[in-house]
Amino acid sequence: NVTIDNLTQGTTYYVWVKDEAGNINTRKQFTTKQQLITKITLNKSEVTLGVNKTETLIATIEPSDAYNKNLKWTSSNAEIAKVENGTITAIQEGKVTITAEAQDGSGIKATCTVTVELELLSTVVQPGDYVKYTPEAKSFSLTPEQTGQDTTQTFNTSSYTGLWQVLYNDDVYGLQIISADTVTDNILLGNKINVDKAKIGYNNAVDTLNTFCENYINPKYAIKGRCVGSDPLNPQDVTEETVELDFQYNGSYDSGWKVADENYNKDKETMDNLRISGIPKTYWLASRMVVHDSNGGYCFTLTNYNKSGGMSINYYFWRVYSNQSYLACKESGVRPVITLKPGIKTNAGDGSNTSPYELVEM
Repeated sequence: NVTIDNLTQGTTYYVWVKDEAGNINTRKQFTTKQQLITKITLNKSEVTLGVNKTETLIATIEPSDAYNKNLKWTSSNAEIAKVENGTITAIQEGKVTITAEAQDGSGIKATCTVTVELELLSTVVQPGDYVKYTPEAKSFSLTPEQTGQDTTQTFNTSSYTGLWQVLYNDDVYGLQIISADTVTDNILLGNKINVDKAKIGYNNAVDTLNTFCENYINPKYAIKGRCVGSDPLNPQDVTEETVELDFQYNGSYDSGWKVADENYNKDKETMDNLRISGIPKTYWLASRMVVHDSNGGYCFTLTNYNKSGGMSINYYFWRVYSNQSYLACKESGVRPVITLKPGIKTNAGDGSNTSPYELVEM
């Protein structure tokens, strides 16, 4: 009996035997067998993933000296989740079986059940992330009684096809998104040549702007809308106090202009921190400013962000000196803020501007 050590699997060996006289017998040969895989163990038997999320399975092979350790990874439905070298990528909602199969002819395999679920948007998004949101297509109007204009202004929500960004996502404000651009660039609130009508537009402006933005609600996804710069929790205008001028205008004392408010502060702080306040458009903030003019008069205005990304008081409604007025009522855009429904989910996207989160209809 002869023992030969350090043999290699799947290899043919040739053996000769020589006696002391130097005689060599006929060559003998034998081939060693390959050690097949006897067991495959995956580190997980069940996995739950959100859409676009990944998970890598780790396979342990027995015995450790198996000759061929190559595995073939397959998915029972690659449209729900695909797998490559053990890395699973979730694609859409559903359930699949991932299989790791030996390639040595042993037929040994191991499986893992993968469930792909739609994720709650509120647990995924962060302030500043992009969301794909489409307002419900409709036409609506703002009347002269709301704006102080001589004619009715008509708008169409379907004309805006841009992206939205997360403004708030917390227990206080809920999940609120803001249009990444102005949905319209030319809302006039007030009248350029009539002081009384200018006052109507100014006094109604907060409610009018919020009413405008409510039209951008899509009931499939959202519950309410408001204009940026309004109170995030209570956008309704509660201002009743008015200003009485301390000098005569055209021979009489004028009054009835609503006082300033600071409703814009929370939105302004949040937008500035997220660096989403400055866009290449000028837009209204649903808050008022009343300032003394350098020439001794008053400037009644809405706050707004100008194209340079800073607040401005130059978009005034009425600028009055000691005996004359200067009316402007300039045009400015609007950025709605939409509060999404609790429990809304996403089925795609990573929150970037090139791959915004896509909402699932509830």
